[in-house]
Amino acid sequence: MQSWGRWLSRGLVVGGLVGLVVVAYRYGSYVTVFGDGPCERDPARCDDRANLLAQRELGRWFLAAGLVLLAGLVATGVRRALAQRPTHDALTSTDRTPAGSTPTGPTPVRPPQARPTLVVSALTAFGTGVASVVPVVLTTLFWLFGGTAVYLAVATTWFVLLAWGLDRSRRRRPLPDGELGSLLVSASAAATGLLGGVVAAVALAPVAGPALGASLFVLVPVALALGAGVGSAVVVASEHLLAHGWRGRSSALAAPAVVTAAVAILATGLVAGTPVGRDLVAGTRSDLYPDLVPSAAAAVPPVLPDPRPDLSFTEPPDPTSTPTPTVVASRACVADDLSLAAQGWDSAMGSTAVSVVATNTSTTPCWVRGHPTLRLTQGLADLDLAVTSSPTQRWGNGAVVPDRRIGLAARGGQASFDLWWRGYRNAADQQTPQTLTVDLPGDAPVELGLAAPYLLDVVEGAEVTVTRWTVTSPGSG
Repeated sequence: MQSWGRWLSRGLVVGGLVGLVVVAYRYGSYVTVFGDGPCERDPARCDDRANLLAQRELGRWFLAAGLVLLAGLVATGVRRALAQRPTHDALTSTDRTPAGSTPTGPTPVRPPQARPTLVVSALTAFGTGVASVVPVVLTTLFWLFGGTAVYLAVATTWFVLLAWGLDRSRRRRPLPDGELGSLLVSASAAATGLLGGVVAAVALAPVAGPALGASLFVLVPVALALGAGVGSAVVVASEHLLAHGWRGRSSALAAPAVVTAAVAILATGLVAGTPVGRDLVAGTRSDLYPDLVPSAAAAVPPVLPDPRPDLSFTEPPDPTSTPTPTVVASRACVADDLSLAAQGWDSAMGSTAVSVVATNTSTTPCWVRGHPTLRLTQGLADLDLAVTSSPTQRWGNGAVVPDRRIGLAARGGQASFDLWWRGYRNAADQQTPQTLTVDLPGDAPVELGLAAPYLLDVVEGAEVTVTRWTVTSPGSG
């Protein structure tokens, strides 16, 4: 029965992981890679609505594979709970035959070896965490540009392999907390190691790179490995200390349960209690199960040119938004009028967005309109971006941004547009300064200088999406 249950739980775990990887691979065919969208790679995938429907279907299969994996993990825990190894006391209680007499009870069982010391447990967990990063790094080229589904499949596989490695290293010697306790501690340590590795690679490596003068191609894998090792070691060491302090006064599962609860609370707090965590969840949901939005042609009626001269502009208030003061502007903005700034950097599941804010520094009002024309240079190279116009707000969601003139008041009036892109991360040059050029109709362009770490992590030919100019402050309208 135990053998049957063992193979069932293992089969569910392996089947769930294979399902995640297969679905993620299919999902990657709808992801833009090096500026090439699904339509460029496959002419049969040029229907945006059909692509969204296919992504939603794959998202449901991805969820189903995840549920199979979760069932396998739960089955493993149940099986271990029903087959706990005997404790040290139980193992030695049968060997209490008086001296000189013949044993009449069960054959004595050899008691377990001593529990590894704190240092040995922590170092073993650290080494296991570092070693688990090796296959992740070696397969980077196969998953780096695969999109959200691939990232989740890789992270989940990494978590399972790390938890398995930690559990195997702990079970080399029988532990007082038993097989179920070992599973709880190993899973908690793997979750913390994965979180530590990702935070170190994404947040710390780009900051430490310029200070250390090291290439991110080297620093990111090192940070990933160190974060995974330290995170795993901290959890294992914490459980070791708790178990040692509570020995003989509580259940053998008390320390693993406390550690597991602490890790669960920490992970929930990071996801639900921080803007980055909430954006990560929202971005994941949007990528795996995108909303069906109307096409640009259907959402925005064509704008016909007006042959009459427009000497002033007054826009009626939008009843669905907060009214802003109307700015009367009789001329278009020129390069000498505007000062640009990049604000509101935001990342979610491999994509990045930023708002470009234009401030009118002249003594008279002026206006901007429509989708801006962009160019991006880095060093002396023009990255030749593939710029796509979006009729809606940031990330392509929300209400349609109307095509109208945006008046900027004199000395401080502002307008802005958003742009976002699928980040190339380490494949992009994240050190050399960039210049974002915004072309103005009938006048010289206006430029915005960008420096590390606030750069567009794109390569030549990358696709970026831009919105129309819109109101930014009460001084615009």
